[in-house]
Amino acid sequence: MKKLISVLLIFIPEILFAANKEWKSGYVVTTQNDTIKGYIAYRKSMEDQKTCLFKKELHSSEITYTPNDLLAYRYDDGLYFQSRNVNAPHLKGKYFIECLLEGIINLYCAQIDYSKEMDDLKSFSPAITAFLAEIPESEYWVEMICPEDLYNNELESKRNDQKLTSLFFDKIEELKNDIPKASYKRDKMTTLFKKYHDLVCTDRECVLYKEKKKEKIRHLTIYTGAGFQWKSSGESIRATTVHLGAGYSIALSKFSDRILFNSYLGLTYLNDNDPREAYKLQTLGLFNQFSLEGRLMFPKVQPLLEAGFYQQVHFIPIKSPDYPLGYTKYTMGMALSAGLVIKTKKGQIPIKINGYFPFVSTPSNIILLEEDFLMLRHQCLLSIGYRFRIK
Repeated sequence: MKKLISVLLIFIPEILFAANKEWKSGYVVTTQNDTIKGYIAYRKSMEDQKTCLFKKELHSSEITYTPNDLLAYRYDDGLYFQSRNVNAPHLKGKYFIECLLEGIINLYCAQIDYSKEMDDLKSFSPAITAFLAEIPESEYWVEMICPEDLYNNELESKRNDQKLTSLFFDKIEELKNDIPKASYKRDKMTTLFKKYHDLVCTDRECVLYKEKKKEKIRHLTIYTGAGFQWKSSGESIRATTVHLGAGYSIALSKFSDRILFNSYLGLTYLNDNDPREAYKLQTLGLFNQFSLEGRLMFPKVQPLLEAGFYQQVHFIPIKSPDYPLGYTKYTMGMALSAGLVIKTKKGQIPIKINGYFPFVSTPSNIILLEEDFLMLRHQCLLSIGYRFRIK
């Protein structure tokens, strides 16, 4: 089960990005050089490089364009994709690729297929980010893989440094101190390529396609929930639990909040009545959770999946000579949720069914009926909240 949650945390974002469409305003440029304004599907996956999904109006029919149909397409947010014949080691053929700079050497950013190398444990994902440099009017392309997507990022950084040194050989003395500082981030790479262009080309300016400066979307959520517990052995118990807390969320992308990293902190109340009437306990506790949430971006109601880890501390008011203030019990496990988000004019209403499955628990030091009280217990909780955006 622990392996399952790790796999879910890695691949849920990839699956949702690939299958999800979020319509954003922009325009397409046809091969006849006509500009058509409308809405473009934002998917953030390799599919964006193969096809462009376009609507003239939000409620009109969807049109699918291939790289043979368009010269380019652009979101109003600033992302600009050109149709190019690419000849890079991991990307060959005609694709839409994101253009960062046009100059004496063009700079692009693309998703490449690294699945074969992934089998050898070289990458975290089958699709990784790469910067592509093209010398115009030639078939010479240089591929620089983003080191952050690889296990051995130091080795890949050195390889990229060597490629840039070769690419800028005629101005290497002026740029040799800038290459290691590029760190293969978009803004620093465009700054480096612009500096090279300005050193070499004095008769024309290079064109920068900058993203609009935009902060990642953040949310604050107030939530409450109620549910029940059962023992990991499957034995029935009469234990109900109530949660009350708040959550902070930040989007993984600057352009969409379809994938959120969530952090929750709250209070829990447990009312436990043994079926055999051997004991009756009421306890308070603290609850904390870190998880990834992904949504399908429909206009009004958005289904969601969430996976992560939680930890919980119960304060048990049973005193003894050794524990005059009572006992504490710590539990850690995985959290899986499914539900939907209802969009309102000013916020969102998340409604979820949450499952909590512990795999680590400290002894409570309370032995009732010859067993550890509050032994590993699963929880099922129905929660509802209100989420609003932080500006």
